[in-house]
Amino acid sequence: MVLIAFQVLSSAAASYLFLKRAHAVYFKHRIVKHTFSFLWLIGVGTSCAAFSGPLHDSVEIADTKHCIRIQGVGAITIAFMDPVLFDTLVYIAVMYKILTTHQTGVVGWKALCCWTALPHISRAVLQGGQQYYL
Repeated sequence: MVLIAFQVLSSAAASYLFLKRAHAVYFKHRIVKHTFSFLWLIGVGTSCAAFSGPLHDSVEIADTKHCIRIQGVGAITIAFMDPVLFDTLVYIAVMYKILTTHQTGVVGWKALCCWTALPHISRAVLQGGQQYYL
């Protein structure tokens, strides 16, 4: 249970950093900021579904007074996939906002992959987001 608690806390803290990145990029859009905050809260709540795994993972064998462990993966899968989906959504939204704000007219694989056509601060935000996301 302690390991699951640390997993939930670390996942929530890491996603919170991405949430703050989205808040910084969409600083004038209150609806977008509130939507991302609500999605973050949903992500933290569904991460808590991992607590149900260790509590309900044993079944009694008929009338023998012995138990066996079963592997229930439904709640665990949701608990681990929701933060990944949230981080993906934030990364795409931040990348979209920065790329549509700085239309420099330079289109090519090098410009898209290395962000050479962007100002330094925008390039740093995108590269930091790529490093965190990957």
